[in-house]
Amino acid sequence: MAIGFKPKAEMTLSLPGCSPSETLLVAAEAARQLGWRAGGMTRTEAVFYTPMSMRSWEEKVTLREINGQIVGTSACSTIQIIDWGKNKSNLKKLFKTMQCLHNSHCITNDKESVHPYIAYTSEQKEAVQAHIRKYFGSINAILRSEKTNSPVEILLVAPTNRYDYYTLVTCGAGASSMKMPHKDLPSRCEFCISLPPEWNPESNEPEDRWPVEWLFRCAELTRQKDIWLACGHTVSDGSPLHENTAMESLLLLSPEERDEQAGECTLPDGEKVAFYELYPLYKEETEFKQANGLANLLDKLKDCSHIARTDRRNTCEGYSAFHSAENDGVILDDSNRMTFRSILTPRKGNMATPILVYINVAIFLLMVLCGVNFLFPTGISILKWGADFGPLTLSGEWWRTFTCNFIHIGVIHLLMNMYALLYIGAYLEQLVGTDRLSVAYVLTGLCSASASLMIHPDSISAGASGAIFGLYGIFLSYLLFHRIERHQRRSLLYSIGLFVVYNLLTGARTEGIDNAAHVGGLVSGLLLGAGYVQADRMQTDSRAISRIAEGVLLVLFILAFTEQTRLAPSEYEEIQAAWKSGELEKYATEETDGEETANSDTPVLSPPTTTDPDKWETYTVDQLGFSCSYPAHWMTQKSNEQCILYLLDEQNSIAINHNKFDTEEELDEMHRTILHSMQGEPVEKINVQGKEFEKISVPMDYPVAGGGTIHVQQTLVFRLDRETLEGYLIICLTTDDSHEAEAQKLIESVQLKS
Repeated sequence: MAIGFKPKAEMTLSLPGCSPSETLLVAAEAARQLGWRAGGMTRTEAVFYTPMSMRSWEEKVTLREINGQIVGTSACSTIQIIDWGKNKSNLKKLFKTMQCLHNSHCITNDKESVHPYIAYTSEQKEAVQAHIRKYFGSINAILRSEKTNSPVEILLVAPTNRYDYYTLVTCGAGASSMKMPHKDLPSRCEFCISLPPEWNPESNEPEDRWPVEWLFRCAELTRQKDIWLACGHTVSDGSPLHENTAMESLLLLSPEERDEQAGECTLPDGEKVAFYELYPLYKEETEFKQANGLANLLDKLKDCSHIARTDRRNTCEGYSAFHSAENDGVILDDSNRMTFRSILTPRKGNMATPILVYINVAIFLLMVLCGVNFLFPTGISILKWGADFGPLTLSGEWWRTFTCNFIHIGVIHLLMNMYALLYIGAYLEQLVGTDRLSVAYVLTGLCSASASLMIHPDSISAGASGAIFGLYGIFLSYLLFHRIERHQRRSLLYSIGLFVVYNLLTGARTEGIDNAAHVGGLVSGLLLGAGYVQADRMQTDSRAISRIAEGVLLVLFILAFTEQTRLAPSEYEEIQAAWKSGELEKYATEETDGEETANSDTPVLSPPTTTDPDKWETYTVDQLGFSCSYPAHWMTQKSNEQCILYLLDEQNSIAINHNKFDTEEELDEMHRTILHSMQGEPVEKINVQGKEFEKISVPMDYPVAGGGTIHVQQTLVFRLDRETLEGYLIICLTTDDSHEAEAQKLIESVQLKS
């Protein structure tokens, strides 16, 4: 599991016998099989992007040649600090697939790791030769190796009226059994090649002799311990098949123009022997096959004869799997050097982002040193430091639309915003430069404050998120309209789009998040970004156009803010006067003290009597005929007029309330109130110690100060007795399975007098 600004994992990807460029080609084929999207590929570097899914968020996988080795790096492209092991898993999957595909382009270098020669038994040989006679034709001659003592023979089938070409077929290669990665692939194989009728079998010229030599070489491959062959593989030694051709590889295919059964022979013991026809390929065709797949290559070869002619046209002439990305658009630096330390270090090209972070952090630390609460600052305390508040901002204190973008409501709020600022700043400053990024932060921050005042002016608003959304809006403009390299653009669109949509949806359904500021910042950023994009296209007047775009946005803010000020309610002036005189702060303080005083009537919670989670105690209220068991390691508060028992353990609580009603109408009203409070969730009838209760359970997400939510299981168990006009209500709020189990056990222990 990797942790960092852009979590990543590294791994050396080494394939025996493969050069770095050949390893990259195998990686391209492996990535395609895994369903990854290909980026650019040169002879020293390849880039792939994993798909978007629950387990993968468009990680960028980069393979680079370093000191003659291919080093793979998988890095997160979305906003996340922990990768939960995804990057390491990506590299392992890629390498495993590469190893499986390694032999799809065998390099026939001499190797010591070979099996000894094995010959067919007489019964096996007869079965193979009978198969050849039946499906390929009469055997006119037998050729044997002059260089080795190999038992492999090459059977020559002369042209016939039906098959007007020579066919050479090996007999003996299948005596050696290869170790296959899949059980459904035949472990034994023979090879054949079709040659034109003008081919001279008695000639020793290179253009006539090469098919025989390559059939023997293919037969030798079956003896090598680390080699396996199957349909679709290519074999080559990296040089032309003979001196008079540019073809370098042989593709293994099922025999062409033969009966379907020709491709497989059954030995007497039931084992299968596959027959593969060798088809010569140019280097460009081999690269095309590895980069784009066998099916695409066969589509290009569909008009070519299966007869091996080394002077046929090159169907992929001019093709290269490797290309330069120089003219493919602007490539943003998202290299592994983008760490927290590097991004937080001011330097040319990365000046505005760290300085803005330092300003926000410095202001927050100064607030804390001056007495503002580190985790949960009060509204009055952040108002003193410049938070946005309509009654004050729209009645003279216009500067709050600026200062609110540097004030944060607790350290969690600060950390979340600064991480988002670092992420977008690392990319955006490369595009727009230090000056424009600084101006954009201020301008979009002003517009986000104006949007907040428009939607909910009576709420206190603070934080850099509005300005940060503005920067994301600018970056979206570049991604949509500017010439960023297309593979990187698509990945970043996923990442940035996901961040924007997720946060807007979260803000829309979570109370306490100023979504109006987010939308205002995003829209103003999109507009300003469109101006910057246009400025970059007009290279001669780019600075002037940028300033015009910034000026237009500033004018729009001034006009909107002026109109908001004109339409502000008259009581805002009174609130402003109360703020300046200190009456507003005094009133807010008295309200807080009043709440504390009201809460002081409630008995103080008693500490747990034990830390043993298995120890339970019994609680009884004699005058009500009520009793239950409760876990002794919870804090307790006993016997109030209504709350007869209250339990608390960390963020979990259980409250048992008793009510006495005067009329049935009051009891029915309580029942309706309970059902309404649970938003129409289904009611379950349960039996507790012989008494019928009703139960409602619903999972809920409660907002946490400073941002985020906490998952809580809320359970209501109640009994409203129409005969006695009494009601019992048990409210359980639990955050995990163990506390929920304890709450359920308590409910089951409740006893009421008959």
